[in-house]
Amino acid sequence: MYRFLLWIPILVLLGTGYTYGQAGAFKVKGSIDTASVKAGRYLDRAKMCSVQEFVKMYIAVGDTVRSRKWGYTHLEKLYQDATFAYYGQVKSGGLLMTFFKVPASDLSGLDYKTLDYQTLTKKFMEEIFPADDRKLLGRKKGLNNCWTANEMFDFIYHPDKKQLEVAYHWTVDCNYRSKKIRKHYTALYDPASKQFVK
Repeated sequence: MYRFLLWIPILVLLGTGYTYGQAGAFKVKGSIDTASVKAGRYLDRAKMCSVQEFVKMYIAVGDTVRSRKWGYTHLEKLYQDATFAYYGQVKSGGLLMTFFKVPASDLSGLDYKTLDYQTLTKKFMEEIFPADDRKLLGRKKGLNNCWTANEMFDFIYHPDKKQLEVAYHWTVDCNYRSKKIRKHYTALYDPASKQFVK
């Protein structure tokens, strides 16, 4: 459910020519094919992307995205030199929709492909979300007419610690109440051990 809600704005952005919620910041102008980039050409056209933006982007959409406009596209690492790793969102035929570079030193030691949205959010809800708060909804007294009005996850990667900060924002609405319940939970996740830091 969480992933489905996240996909709606992403698909809208893709359908209007924007990508990854970056307002087209990494969109390719003109035609560039992946074979040329893999041969080391057109590297000057890659837009700079911080490792924090890259991790957030990867968690949101993963390797593959499907849109009405472009069909299936996939994220691919195309080239790497001593300074940067070059990535692109590739559509059928090998043409690039987006093209960006991430500092190679910031990606060192980070297995970003293990950062899956569904896995992370499920693990967070099972291990971090307090058991007492799970009981808030459906009580016979007090909050029996309450429901989750809004929930949102946010992810911030800290390259200095090599840890991912996971934040969960939860809003509850109740019938006959004018006040909403708003709660925020935060935890650090270690991608290397695939565990939350206790």
